[in-house]
Amino acid sequence: YKLIASDISIDMLKVLKEKKELEKLSVFSADSKYLPFVSQEIDAILMLYDSINYHTDIDHVGRMLSEVNRVLKSNGIFIFDTVTPYHCKTYFNDEIEEQFWEETGYRRKSWFNSKENMQYTEFDIFLSYGEFHERHKQRIFELAELEALVVRENFDVQSIFDEFTFDNATEYSQRIHFVCRKL
Repeated sequence: YKLIASDISIDMLKVLKEKKELEKLSVFSADSKYLPFVSQEIDAILMLYDSINYHTDIDHVGRMLSEVNRVLKSNGIFIFDTVTPYHCKTYFNDEIEEQFWEETGYRRKSWFNSKENMQYTEFDIFLSYGEFHERHKQRIFELAELEALVVRENFDVQSIFDEFTFDNATEYSQRIHFVCRKL
């Protein structure tokens, strides 16, 4: 198998390339709405850890799914995950978390706007050589909404799993994994 890794963030790719066991992995930066592959070139695409949630505009999700469909071979597999509204309402609604170890640590503040279905998270990261601030905005999809988008883009949903199991997702799932096949 030939594995390729991509992220829109150059900084994240630099961190990936520092991992010795992955030093020979081909990496590139790309926006998932515009994949740099010819049509029907890829066997499988794995998009994890809230990647889809960073597409906050529903039209961008459709564009990304269309691109994934375009580059996948016939019967290609697309696996992605997403956090759920239940998870955000339960664990990240007006939540503050802090952890510090001597000179390093972080503070995370999260809140969920249920009217917009948007999750907001701010990180303050403290390292011995500096302080950093990040702000994340994620669209949190209802299960039925996301499933309809996937089907509209010509995928067959093979399974929807609860978190890191092979159990079926429920309304109380915190994270769900979609396994889809290109039609």
